[in-house]
Amino acid sequence: MPVTTRRDQLEYHTDLRSGGWLGIDDDALVIVRESEEPLSVPLDDIAEVTAQDIDLFLVVMSVTLVGFGLWATSRNVVGGLVFATIGLGSLYLTYRKRNRLTISVAGRPKPLQYYPVDTESTYAAINDALHEGVSEHS
Repeated sequence: MPVTTRRDQLEYHTDLRSGGWLGIDDDALVIVRESEEPLSVPLDDIAEVTAQDIDLFLVVMSVTLVGFGLWATSRNVVGGLVFATIGLGSLYLTYRKRNRLTISVAGRPKPLQYYPVDTESTYAAINDALHEGVSEHS
């Protein structure tokens, strides 16, 4: 079955932060990315959808690492700066991975992970489409 790559034919669509877009068709989730082939996942195959705003544990750990690094510069400048730099790098990577949408698909060993521009409405739209599919089949 060919993948619909026209956004205006879909019930819902949103842009992805890394380029491309994600949309919901009558019976499938459609992902179109600039560097990959379009992907269509039947709604019946979606096992679970989760949305994560930001990993607060990593934020606290990274800020603590930066603070420890700055404190340690009074004893060892190079060592303290290394710790502070690692903490800042971790903080940056944690920020980049905010608003992650994870989609577990039956038959796939790894879940699909995307970063939509509007994670909350995308999460709600996918859940609505999944629940509509469940109520139609019941």
